[in-house]
Amino acid sequence: MIYYWHHKEKKRGMLALISILIIGTVVLFVVLSVGWQSTSELQGSYWISQSLMTKELAQAGIEDVLIRLKKNWVNYNYTLDINGNSSIITVSTNGSQATITSFSTIDKNQYTIVATVNNTFNIINWQEN
Repeated sequence: MIYYWHHKEKKRGMLALISILIIGTVVLFVVLSVGWQSTSELQGSYWISQSLMTKELAQAGIEDVLIRLKKNWVNYNYTLDINGNSSIITVSTNGSQATITSFSTIDKNQYTIVATVNNTFNIINWQEN
């Protein structure tokens, strides 16, 4: 009788141990999945942020060169630096029109804007890529 009771207690202990291991494994899997998902979302939002900053930098290049063109309607070729990030600006004037290219790069993101304006600063053409 004592042997039977002791054997029965061992079975309960083994069943409890197996149950705890299974539950622990499931909980660990859920925690790791949530952590992985959070990391993926953070990386995605980082690249979206960098992409938007790259576009804004290219737009800043266009704005900067328009101010320069108002002062002096000539060809330009320079680099605009903003907080350690840069946009390469080129302007080709042809009579009363100017073609402006602003190319910016941040990390792996690149953005180009090509605009054509006349000497009264009306936009004739605007392309973004």
